[in-house]
Amino acid sequence: MRRTLLALVILCSFGPLHAGASKELAPLLQAAEAGDAEAQYTLAATLYHGGSAEQAVGWLKKATERKHPKAWRLLGDFHAKGLIAKGKADFRDAAACYQKAAALGDAAAMAKLSECYFEGRGVGRNAFMGVKWLRAAAHAGDRGAARLLAMRLAEGDDVSRDPAEAYLWLIVGTEGFGQGLWDVKREQFRTKVPASQRKATEEVARKVLQRTQPRR
Repeated sequence: MRRTLLALVILCSFGPLHAGASKELAPLLQAAEAGDAEAQYTLAATLYHGGSAEQAVGWLKKATERKHPKAWRLLGDFHAKGLIAKGKADFRDAAACYQKAAALGDAAAMAKLSECYFEGRGVGRNAFMGVKWLRAAAHAGDRGAARLLAMRLAEGDDVSRDPAEAYLWLIVGTEGFGQGLWDVKREQFRTKVPASQRKATEEVARKVLQRTQPRR
């Protein structure tokens, strides 16, 4: 009886989304209640985007108990936005959640953790760790992280300037972008790499692209 009432309460919360949402989400709720971590995460994300962040938290925590990386990352976002501590952002808990997600291989969480270290949010400011996690995110397939790493390496921003590696990550980060501003930027980066290193750098970039899935 208790589970039935809970289901009715949750399904009713989807009313603002669109007509018939309750019927469509019933299987998702059933899977979440059965312990499916992906369903728990998806349900939490749907509740959140539907304006029910408070209900989403419970499902997120259930998913994190099953080591769901995206759930840890979203829970970190909740802490950072003050959705758990009654309007008060908790960057320390946010960083801890990103750390958990990053350890489970979530590229986006690695990028967020990198930002925490660069900005000193929730952790002590540490450029070395910031670069470490930004590079890890780029290697894991986060194209945005790859572009940001390329810029930092090109400008020597909190990291030693390295034209060849900067060019490598710009190639990776702008793959599939076509012609335009990024074409110009790639050529600018290329000219700063010694001619003897260009072919090898481009080959490494191709290998990185082959083994990673794009996350723009």
